[in-house]
Amino acid sequence: METLIPISENLNLEIEPGDSISDLLTGGGFNLIDFIFLIAGLVFFFNIIIAGWEYLFSGGDIQKATSAGNRILNSFVGIIIVAASFLIVRLISSMIGLKDII
Repeated sequence: METLIPISENLNLEIEPGDSISDLLTGGGFNLIDFIFLIAGLVFFFNIIIAGWEYLFSGGDIQKATSAGNRILNSFVGIIIVAASFLIVRLISSMIGLKDII
């Protein structure tokens, strides 16, 4: 049976001569770029849920329904921008030799 090792023991947070930027961003298996895009996806998800909730309970009020519809539209525009930026980051990182960070 394997022994559980605390995560803090697995992380190598020391910067040593010869470390690359890729090593610093992915140290210990933690990928900063993926984490940022994960947070953006979660914000999108919760924003859609809240907007749907507002639309559902607008009670026939045109202004509330329009506001919720705009929020849904803005959420989808935002996630499209995030997806495009993710692809751009992957492209640029592979072009400059930092494939390991993604």
